[in-house]
Amino acid sequence: MNINEMKKPKILEAGCSAGYITRFIAKRFDCEIIGIDLGDFVLEIAREET
Repeated sequence: MNINEMKKPKILEAGCSAGYITRFIAKRFDCEIIGIDLGDFVLEIAREET
């Protein structure tokens, strides 16, 4: 199945780090995306840049 054929896919990115790929996916596809990571400091960077 192609992601573009799905209605509004929900994506979980485990190990998202600062969220660079997460933001790329969110801009490229019409989807709901959540990024998770164990490192609090990289999640703070991701929050600041979104």
